[in-house]
Amino acid sequence: MESVEFVVLEFTDPQPGVDFAARLRRIASEQGFQVVDVLVVAKALTGEVTLLEEPGAELIRDVDVDDVVAEVVPGTSAALLLLAHSWRVGTRTALREAGGRVVLAERLPASAADHLVSGA
Repeated sequence: MESVEFVVLEFTDPQPGVDFAARLRRIASEQGFQVVDVLVVAKALTGEVTLLEEPGAELIRDVDVDDVVAEVVPGTSAALLLLAHSWRVGTRTALREAGGRVVLAERLPASAADHLVSGA
């Protein structure tokens, strides 16, 4: 398996739409990434946490979910995702065959990317 990225998305509602995970999987297949695992959590205003697991949400259990959930705002919900980027497979092979290596890979926040694109 390729390296995976751990992403946490927060929703203003106590539960994201019931079809969120299914929609995400459809988008993933169209956009060149794979949803490896999804765990949805809801945090009540009282701070009580409910796990709304997707079937097979086992890999995310290896992450310290309690630490992540502690950052979720009460009265909201969050989706914890493991994503694999399919485009990396061919890139990794081409890089290795050319004698290259990844020196740095970093994700820029959307605001920084917008700033770069706008030329400001």
